[in-house]
Amino acid sequence: MKYKNTLFVSIFTLSSLLISGCEIISDKLSSFQKKYVVNDSYQITCYEQDTGFTINYLINSKNRSIKYINSFSTITKQSFAGEEEYRIIDWRNDGYVLAFRNSPTDGMPNVFLFNLNIPSQKFVGFYDGDVPPYISSRICFEAKDK
Repeated sequence: MKYKNTLFVSIFTLSSLLISGCEIISDKLSSFQKKYVVNDSYQITCYEQDTGFTINYLINSKNRSIKYINSFSTITKQSFAGEEEYRIIDWRNDGYVLAFRNSPTDGMPNVFLFNLNIPSQKFVGFYDGDVPPYISSRICFEAKDK
């Protein structure tokens, strides 16, 4: 419990750094990013290149919600399901969404920064004790209608 305040400050600081870093990248790429969401609701699939881990989300821009649908690990060949809506910390008009959830495996906080324009996702998962946080960057693809 003594790490609770430190953890909150760390999450807040890390989130601020992620947003700042993405703003710099976004400014440099803005001429290439003239994509706007037309539908209220659509699905994206995010892929982690290092691990092959794949996650599907349902994005609702009108309700400003992100729902986890399912995921798959190419390493363990395990699939995970269980629709869960993420808590939205900040949904900005420029396409950045900062979201939060507690890990289903250990209850520790997970922080997500989505860029709905590219689309992409930055992820930070925290662990109890002296274990460093897990940080990853994921490329996302919007599902196409058939």
